[in-house]
Amino acid sequence: MCSLLPRGRWRPPRWLPSDLLSYQPTYRSHRLGRGCFGHPIPGYNSDEPKEATEPLSSLEQARRIAGLAEEKLAQDIVILDMRPVCAYTDFFVVCSGQNPRQTKAIVDEVRYGLKHGDEQVLPHSIEGEREGEWIVADYLDVVLHVFTPQTRDYYGLEEPWDDVPSIEHATAG
Repeated sequence: MCSLLPRGRWRPPRWLPSDLLSYQPTYRSHRLGRGCFGHPIPGYNSDEPKEATEPLSSLEQARRIAGLAEEKLAQDIVILDMRPVCAYTDFFVVCSGQNPRQTKAIVDEVRYGLKHGDEQVLPHSIEGEREGEWIVADYLDVVLHVFTPQTRDYYGLEEPWDDVPSIEHATAG
């Protein structure tokens, strides 16, 4: 027996609520969506079937991405309809952040909003997140490009696509 423990029966401290001592979490209680003391876990209800939501069309997804980027104060947001000119994606969403930290925040907001929203979409891949000057998030039907202003001016991504129609998105202001 360990010599550091006091001899005799162990007693819990007086400040510890007694109901904490009596609860023994089990695999079954967790599986049934029950948290501590048998209370339901918020957002978890295994009794009700989950409603199947229709996936967003590529245009709706592009507008949703533009809206999420706008929530993080992205500037110069442009949605380019790429369907007539390329086969690998339907839309480009191009926007700018003031600095690399803001470009990362914009991409994080879009990723979080699409992951935890009704659509539950994750990007296929994300490139450039470490540097933050030009971040590309590929959502297959929609590709998000987030630039710093200097990088956007340098590469001029919109110039080769001048003949491609741009889509208006509803602004918050």
